[in-house]
Amino acid sequence: MPSGLVDDENLFPLYGSVQGNLSNEGGMHRSFRQTVHLSFMDLPKKNDATYRLDLNATILLPIKESVFIDADDPLVIEYGKDFPDGVKCKTTIVSGDTSADMKAENGCDIEFSSSEVIDIEQPSFSSRQYVVVYHIHVSLDFNESHYKAMRGGLALDIDYATTLHIRYPSPAVNGDVVPIVIQQPLLYSAVVDIYDRKYTLQTNATASEYGGDNKWAVPQPIIVNVAAGIDNDYWWVTLITIFAAVIGGIAVITSIDSISDWV
Repeated sequence: MPSGLVDDENLFPLYGSVQGNLSNEGGMHRSFRQTVHLSFMDLPKKNDATYRLDLNATILLPIKESVFIDADDPLVIEYGKDFPDGVKCKTTIVSGDTSADMKAENGCDIEFSSSEVIDIEQPSFSSRQYVVVYHIHVSLDFNESHYKAMRGGLALDIDYATTLHIRYPSPAVNGDVVPIVIQQPLLYSAVVDIYDRKYTLQTNATASEYGGDNKWAVPQPIIVNVAAGIDNDYWWVTLITIFAAVIGGIAVITSIDSISDWV
């Protein structure tokens, strides 16, 4: 992790946070949109006032045993209206000219990785916790009009989304809903290169350093209530399932003559 201090005169502070918002729709398969907020000041002075920004960031998402991400389809394409097909992340300048949207041509790329195979068939009571990683690279061009309103600095929002799949919970004693916890993502590292300067993520920043803006506060975990079966009905469900399977098997065997030709 970064030390939180900038001692090198060639390094400048970069402040950032990330927050996830879970959709209220989708049942057991919900969109989990995440936004990375980044801010930095003391931009280098140039005669032509045109800048090239290169950003690399790593976000960790802790996954509890009650949910999973399908590694075969980990990212959601949300920007088809104004962006070319296949765009999975979007960069927006949020200071200065608030209408300035860097869009897809500025090269927002995102990759998903997991250090282990995610078993999507397991229920929550036999699953385990793990951590997945998002690697983001952004390249964009901008000018002075994009950061004039933020004390000579620049603020960016990077948006992307994944689908969280909720695993089936253990049956409850009272057959009520079961609360599950969705952990917030963590901005693990971020580095920005602009002209001849490098900006590195600071970990000792507080909300007061940004004028008390809520976007810099540590977000709270998300609680979702999921319906669960009744634990006392276990044997009834088991017996009925076995009985239905036996009857179905007998029905298939007795009708096999009508659908097969015997030699």
